[in-house]
Amino acid sequence: FLQPFEDDARYINVEVNAAGDAHIGFGAGRENRTVLSEMPENVNLQVSAHDGAWWAVAYTIPFALMEALWGRTPEPGQSMRGNFYKCDESIHPHFGSWNYIVCDHPDFHRPECFGAMTLEAVSKA
Repeated sequence: FLQPFEDDARYINVEVNAAGDAHIGFGAGRENRTVLSEMPENVNLQVSAHDGAWWAVAYTIPFALMEALWGRTPEPGQSMRGNFYKCDESIHPHFGSWNYIVCDHPDFHRPECFGAMTLEAVSKA
């Protein structure tokens, strides 16, 4: 979940399962979100082999996607807000988040609980 601009309540959520199926939503809250019908270019979704015990996922949110959704891109040093989640609702349900969620049940669509992140410039040597 990423909200790159403090003056815009809209955020993107990227949810991926162990099979590599992705759900990408965009909007200002839980309701009336736009769901992207195709995987955006350069998201580079990678999912490890699922061996039954664990799996991993990695992806990027490219500036071109931010430009397409928000009409602008973040600048180095800019503060953004977001959260990272892990959940399993199978036989042994469990949930985890990077930033604490103030709620009596698992609820990821809570922008008021997003943590602050700062974008750093990376030099390409």
